[in-house]
Amino acid sequence: MSPPVVIYRYDMSPYANRTESVFAFKRIPHQRVEVAPIMPRPQILEPFGLNYRRIPVVAIGKDLYCDTNLILAVIERRFPTSEGYGTIYPPKRNGGASDTGIIRSFCRPLVKTLFMLCGLLMPWDVLPDAFINDRSTWIGTKIDVATFIAMRPGAISTIKAHLAQLEEQLQNSGGDWLFDTVDPSLADVSVGFLLQWIKPEAPGKPVFESENLPLTLAWFERYEAHLQKAKASQSGPKDISADEASAIIANGDFESLDVVGFDKTDGALLGLNLGDTINVTPLDTGATCSSTGKLLALSIEEVVIEVNGNAGVFRAHFPKIGYKFERA
Repeated sequence: MSPPVVIYRYDMSPYANRTESVFAFKRIPHQRVEVAPIMPRPQILEPFGLNYRRIPVVAIGKDLYCDTNLILAVIERRFPTSEGYGTIYPPKRNGGASDTGIIRSFCRPLVKTLFMLCGLLMPWDVLPDAFINDRSTWIGTKIDVATFIAMRPGAISTIKAHLAQLEEQLQNSGGDWLFDTVDPSLADVSVGFLLQWIKPEAPGKPVFESENLPLTLAWFERYEAHLQKAKASQSGPKDISADEASAIIANGDFESLDVVGFDKTDGALLGLNLGDTINVTPLDTGATCSSTGKLLALSIEEVVIEVNGNAGVFRAHFPKIGYKFERA
């Protein structure tokens, strides 16, 4: 039986949308807890003792996964095609396995770059002060709305420049998807969720009216139709309360730490030993919130700490890339 999956999310979160799109493509049953778009989020901190402000957080059993880059890698591993689930690394159109490593390497820097550009196209001039103040804390500097609005034309131009590279990729491959796979891959999701984010916003309209991106805009229409079909055939998701979620998670099981292990060589590079109490801090946004716990596992890709909250003892997982790890 598959472990219960719970996602902590809110409607405005583009990264929650990215994760739930992958859930749909992989046909993973899950339950959702709605949290506030701004801090604090007691639904996460109080039951689990996890001081982490990015959304989403995904619980699989008693393991809490942070950062979509790790979340998506883990759910691909935990819910394999051999057990009837879909995949975000489908085979190539003309046969052969998809280029998993290249796709992951393509997604990480592009998503980070496009996210900051797309963020400028949000309706900052009508957002409440509480939201703007919260996001100022998130990025580590005071947001000046007038400056953000003045940066929009340049952001649109740069977004279109990035999409022009996708136009070339689609032209060369001749397929329906970015990496010439039979179905959308992580690459398609990773660009698609950002375009979905800005599509309803008036400042983003010029991106979708570009005459020199016909293949890219046609690809995006295919992507949205494919995603809509996947969600329509999905059972759920079910919305539950924070109390229901913490009870479900507390009654779950832990994933074996053998999956991660402890790399002593890498631990020595970081000056960390098994059992140390450490702080885990994002290197860019959200750096004001450090997660603290006992170091349980460390690999070249992942770090696991033990956290304690009102609902019991849990494990929080973080990717190695993009975070700082140091003794508390």
